[in-house]
Amino acid sequence: MRRWPRVPRLRALPRAGGCGQRVHGVEHCDEFAWLGDAASHAVSAQLAAEKRYTQLHLQPLASAEMELYGQMASSIPAEIQSAPEPWGSYEYYTRTLARRDLPRFCRRQRGGGGGEEVLLDLGALADRYGFASLGAFAVSPNHRMLAYTLDTSGAEEWTLWVVELATGAAHARIANAHGVEWLGDERLVYTAANRRGRPSTALLHAIGGAVRAEVLYEEEDEEWVLEVGATKGSGLVTLTSASRLATEVRLLDPWQPAAPPRLVAPRAEGVTYLVEQ
Repeated sequence: MRRWPRVPRLRALPRAGGCGQRVHGVEHCDEFAWLGDAASHAVSAQLAAEKRYTQLHLQPLASAEMELYGQMASSIPAEIQSAPEPWGSYEYYTRTLARRDLPRFCRRQRGGGGGEEVLLDLGALADRYGFASLGAFAVSPNHRMLAYTLDTSGAEEWTLWVVELATGAAHARIANAHGVEWLGDERLVYTAANRRGRPSTALLHAIGGAVRAEVLYEEEDEEWVLEVGATKGSGLVTLTSASRLATEVRLLDPWQPAAPPRLVAPRAEGVTYLVEQ
């Protein structure tokens, strides 16, 4: 029979204070309000104590934990590669190396000619910054440029990067950019968030052009978010306003970049639709 260690009970101690909040004329006091200060020494000490407490309780299971981990790891392929997606003269895919959690985004010439080209190594970015999360990822129609959004803080603070694939040179770095799509080979459409973090504005950025982007459309309803996408067949860029119960789509034509977004169908409560070609 497994013997469990005797571990003293641990709990966060209530503290005086935390008063002052009034609801319906009644003042409320929260004895655990001190836990809301994540930077305080008291909270750090409490978290460290909680960690030690958990480790002591689970110590008898350490060997079983490692055995289960070994069994699960042995069933996972050393390397994971997605099915290649053909586009133009290339085929695009992701590849996750052994003992790595984050993938590489790669391409190679169709027909087996040429070697592998790594477009973006998300694991290497995580090693550099301590954390890396990929949002949008879009290769230009002429296959020369890459645009992607990256969060390196874990707070969903996205930055748009535009790089030249042949040289790795960065052509743009734009803060507060969420989604991104190419409008032809030299223009980008991206969405930016308002002060509440809601993606609400679509902007046009010309590669090598003015620093200030042109506003294409702004979603003013606070209950709706704005998303940017693209159709696979024709390269049309879609601006989709979406709520929980409805959508509204506008189109941008890469062959008519100066034309304003064209509304497909006005929003109607309970009606959702998308555009594909």
